Amino acid sequence: MANDLQSRAEREREQYNEGLKRDTYDRLLNPSKVWFLENRKRIAKQNFEKFPTCDALELGSFTWVGWVENNDVLLHRLVCINISEAELEKGVDAAKTARNHPE
Repeated sequence: MANDLQSRAEREREQYNEGLKRDTYDRLLNPSKVWFLENRKRIAKQNFEKFPTCDALELGSFTWVGWVENNDVLLHRLVCINISEAELEKGVDAAKTARNHPE
């Protein structure tokens, strides 16, 4: 069983490192994308403002740009985890120019 899980994790890591194929997701979301993104942004901001000194964990590596950086939200600390080294590197690159650039 452990071998199966390890093997699955490695396959997923490889797929994510090759790049996510989001065409179907984008096509399905497109009709309501503007409404969805604006509401998600509003809800995130409302929740982050309730806890201005909070630490946040993102299961991903780049969504924080829209929820935090482009939403005038300040966090005490943000930690991102992702199975893909390539996706994490995108987040690290974005963090280098973020308002809250880590030391």
